[in-house]
Amino acid sequence: MNPTLRPAYARAALLAALLGAAPVSAQTSSSDGSQTQLWAELVAGKRHGHRWYTQIDLEPRWQVTGDTWRSLELTPHVEFYPTDWVDLDAEVLVGNTLQRDGLDTFELTPRVGARFHLLSRLAPYRPDIGGLEERLPLTRLGVSTLVRLEWRNLFYSDDTPDKHQWRARLRLEGWLALNRAKLSAEKTLYAVGAGEYFVPLGDDVPERYVNKFRAGLGLGFRFSGRTKIELLYVRDWNRSSPGAASAEDVQALDARVKLLF
Repeated sequence: MNPTLRPAYARAALLAALLGAAPVSAQTSSSDGSQTQLWAELVAGKRHGHRWYTQIDLEPRWQVTGDTWRSLELTPHVEFYPTDWVDLDAEVLVGNTLQRDGLDTFELTPRVGARFHLLSRLAPYRPDIGGLEERLPLTRLGVSTLVRLEWRNLFYSDDTPDKHQWRARLRLEGWLALNRAKLSAEKTLYAVGAGEYFVPLGDDVPERYVNKFRAGLGLGFRFSGRTKIELLYVRDWNRSSPGAASAEDVQALDARVKLLF
């Protein structure tokens, strides 16, 4: 192995170990076995000066093993940057899910949250020189925490009453540049990982996949300041209600494309 590449592989292994430890410890047995899904995500975003950013996220998902399940979500999103290390964001998810044969769920969920950039100094917004449209660290390693609160509104195609529920979400995410000294550099290959807890508040919602913990690990490539792709392996550990005795696991291959205009 090229000696110059060894530190990069060592850093990738360390990030994988840190972000993979939580899902391994959270794994539970499932009487139904693990379901396999394919996820795709297309994000179109635009920076508006130093403080504002908007994007639209289109995300279809399909279950490829077991019984039928699929969903389609559209999420307009806005961010405001009050400081160099805090992002405030708001979005509204509009989605439709086939929960099982004969039952569809329509969801309208507004969310608000804040992302805190830990151990990271972010690149300044410089559209005049290109390459820094996205809010990225000037370091090789970036770590952030995203805290969100969402108001879920679910409407069912059968006679199930509409459900409304608050849910809190706490996400730890990290990126590690493998072939560049900075994550903000062009043509950067990087490792990406995240773990997120979903905590329903209040009454239970009748839903197949009320996610309690999600973890993902994969690779990304930043072609330029306006284009990047990511491919992740994602695991969900789900329960149909907080008091359920068994979990139904989901594994997914998640392909993401992000375009900035």
